[in-house]
Amino acid sequence: MSGNFSLTDLFRAGLDKEKFIQTHSEMKTTGATGSSSIFADGMENVTGNLFDTLDTNKNGVIDEDEITALKSMGQSGNQNELAEDDLTALYQKGIDNILSKYGENMTPEGMYNNAKASAENSGGMVSSDYIQNLEEDLASLNELIDKTKTDSDSKVTKLQKEIDDYVQKSKNLDDETKAAHKEKTKELNKLQQEKTAYETKIANAQKEQKSEQNQITALQREIEKLDPEKDADTVASKRKEIENAKNTVSSISKNISGYQTKISEISKNIKSTQSELQKIQSAMSDKDHELKTKIAKNNTDIKTEQQSCTTKVQSYERQISSLQQAKEYAYQQIEVGSYFNDGNSTINNNPKSIEELEKMGIKYSSDKGKKLAQNIKNNLKGFTGYCSRHVSNALAASGLGTERASSAYQMADKLAQNKNFKEIKVTSKEQLKSLPAGCVVVYAAGAANYNSKHGHIEVSLGDGTAGSDGQTRNMRYTDKMRVFVPVG
Repeated sequence: MSGNFSLTDLFRAGLDKEKFIQTHSEMKTTGATGSSSIFADGMENVTGNLFDTLDTNKNGVIDEDEITALKSMGQSGNQNELAEDDLTALYQKGIDNILSKYGENMTPEGMYNNAKASAENSGGMVSSDYIQNLEEDLASLNELIDKTKTDSDSKVTKLQKEIDDYVQKSKNLDDETKAAHKEKTKELNKLQQEKTAYETKIANAQKEQKSEQNQITALQREIEKLDPEKDADTVASKRKEIENAKNTVSSISKNISGYQTKISEISKNIKSTQSELQKIQSAMSDKDHELKTKIAKNNTDIKTEQQSCTTKVQSYERQISSLQQAKEYAYQQIEVGSYFNDGNSTINNNPKSIEELEKMGIKYSSDKGKKLAQNIKNNLKGFTGYCSRHVSNALAASGLGTERASSAYQMADKLAQNKNFKEIKVTSKEQLKSLPAGCVVVYAAGAANYNSKHGHIEVSLGDGTAGSDGQTRNMRYTDKMRVFVPVG
């Protein structure tokens, strides 16, 4: 690790989850975090999962005894300092927690029924948190697959470099042989890294494609519930969305096909380069028997590492498949007409809250607020992972803005520049739930246990609930949120 960075700067007693994620983000931007795996790119969801894993007493804060336990997780068992070995053990424990959370060999129906029973025991319905937790775990497992492959590549590269170091130090080999071995080793390492990069591209593209396909299915179900004549404009709009989503799926398929062709070409080159390298090493072995033993050991370690990586990835992929099926089953059970839009909530305004806004100097626009809230309510379909897209669509349909962002939390800065809204400070959950219709609530990444990479965005419906793609029955208060009120 470089600079003055130490893992203890992040893993400190007293940090809650929001502060932990915020500290992680701030430290990463400094560029002085060294090579620690926790600061690798694309590990945002895993960061939140690591906090949950470390917080064994579930009090929402890292305690001294939990830090002590972390320090003893690695094979070294060093109680005095944190090391990368301890983090590796924490990663594995987090994975085990995900794999065991929903029950061994549990079916999608069984997982849903468990969540339903748990919610009913507490006097509620199946919470949107169930689907959001599935999404978080899916994101964590996908990130861990990337990390596992990257770490394995790093170990293999290190072992291959050791072999080349042995070769370069040999006194029994000529310079030409040494140069040939070094060149082929570099070539092989580069090819292996390129293959992993394309595999990651395929995995990301497949996730995006699956999301678009889920969107198509949801839109088709919505159309089935509409009257072709009475709701002709809405039907046409949704069919246009389906057409756009299908075009996106087709485009992604072409990209995946291109990536697969690249991987096939690279795999052939890897096989050829490995064969050439083995020939060079075989010829060298006859001239240096000690070198032969060292090469054989490292090659065995390389093979073992690659097999271990394959086994781990296959295990994660099986669990991803299981959780994906569970999420799709939950979508089928929680229909728009039942949980997410039950018809009991109404678009209204709390006169008292409007009065409070006026005391702040905020001239709330009931027309704008109700229109935005109604557009949100009309398009509730359940939590799909596209909260930002749905809010942006509702803003546009209401004539209140064209803001869009890749992550929900990024909408805050955009709305701050929108003349149709005025930002206010909300200081309690009661105040949050009393917001009139049409107020936009934006959560920072990781805030209130929302997505630790993208955050969350929703619109108040004026009845103590909020909506985006799905409906939030229990709005979450945090000081890491920004609230924007529609103004006249």
